[in-house]
Amino acid sequence: MKEKLEKFVTNVFGVFVSIAVMGGIIVFLTYVIGIIIGGESGTALMVTAWKEWTPYFIKSAAIAVLAGLILFYITKNHTLSLKQEKNDTETEI
Repeated sequence: MKEKLEKFVTNVFGVFVSIAVMGGIIVFLTYVIGIIIGGESGTALMVTAWKEWTPYFIKSAAIAVLAGLILFYITKNHTLSLKQEKNDTETEI
């Protein structure tokens, strides 16, 4: 049961992080295109990207953070932990 929950939360995390990152790239490219076009059309394009699309990507990032925190509690393993575990394959000098 724990393995299934861990796999599900990992998949949720991956999907929502991917959406957030790709959304950031889309908004960035939209801004670049808006700058190139310029004038009222470019401004309208950038405003649309900011007001219409960005909130969804921010919500996606927030869901990914929540899934990541849940994953930390499920696995009791944190990537940025200061604890160092020894591997069986390591030899001491």
